[in-house]
Amino acid sequence: EKELTVQRGMEELVHYLPALKKMVVGLVGPRLPGDFPLNDRFNVCTGCKRKGRQRFIFISKRPYSEYMLTPEYASNPPDLIVTFDSALILEDDHMCRKTIEMMLNYNVPILFTCSFESQARKDESYMRQMEALFLLEPVENEWSSLVPHFNPMERNGIMYYNNWKYIVKGRV
Repeated sequence: EKELTVQRGMEELVHYLPALKKMVVGLVGPRLPGDFPLNDRFNVCTGCKRKGRQRFIFISKRPYSEYMLTPEYASNPPDLIVTFDSALILEDDHMCRKTIEMMLNYNVPILFTCSFESQARKDESYMRQMEALFLLEPVENEWSSLVPHFNPMERNGIMYYNNWKYIVKGRV
């Protein structure tokens, strides 16, 4: 849900990647507030419009494994999948494993973030068991949240969202 509040900031990607002419951002997951069809309401600045750039967004409240089977997915296949603070591997549940299997089989880069190093290391172990190919092993994320959050489980009582990242693509 946090990602919904920063959609205007996604336009910055268009500014940093001048060759990018069309960007489709899809937010997918059962914790989202509802479905929102593909639309260009979140358009680009006047300068980008003059250069023929476009930015679209859609939201699907489905689990990603279900979304991957839809016509919408087929018409907008991702070039990159990003999971923010996914806490993927808190337990080895069947739906999580199925989703990761499907994403790995799709063979595009998948960027995962998490708040804690311990979680990143657990995820790394889990991904290695699934024979995922690491493009980037877990490292601190220079783009993590700058806003500290209280967490009594941390040594100093402070945590940052998206503090660790790693990237996988397909299988070894």
